[in-house]
Amino acid sequence: MIPVQYAVGVLTVPHLHEAASVGAGTAALILVAAQGAGVVGRVVLAVRSDRGRSGRNGTIALCMVAVVAGMVVLMTPLGRVPALACGVLVWLGFFGYGWYGPWVAYVTESAPAVWGLLVALTAAAALAVAPHRPD
Repeated sequence: MIPVQYAVGVLTVPHLHEAASVGAGTAALILVAAQGAGVVGRVVLAVRSDRGRSGRNGTIALCMVAVVAGMVVLMTPLGRVPALACGVLVWLGFFGYGWYGPWVAYVTESAPAVWGLLVALTAAAALAVAPHRPD
């Protein structure tokens, strides 16, 4: 699902501009809307995974199905229809970004405690070796 987040972030504007003939400014606004939908998705899907009958697994599966459906629509001729393409990209923002919270909670709950330590060490190592521009 991380590739979906990357694709929405990087390819929304080019797809809307080139495939659906949407102006660059409008396409950029759709990218902002997709990211906003992702914020809402993180909250709504987290609540659903915590309180819903299907729990975390059901929420994560729902997100996967929703993302695949959205990607399929974008790959068909319907993905060139401006209004539909914009709606699908917001849909992908909601489900493509929103899935992350329930997934992290699921991994955290099901993994041994040592995994949490390893993830923290990996993040710290990534920050420590990240390239820095000299001033």
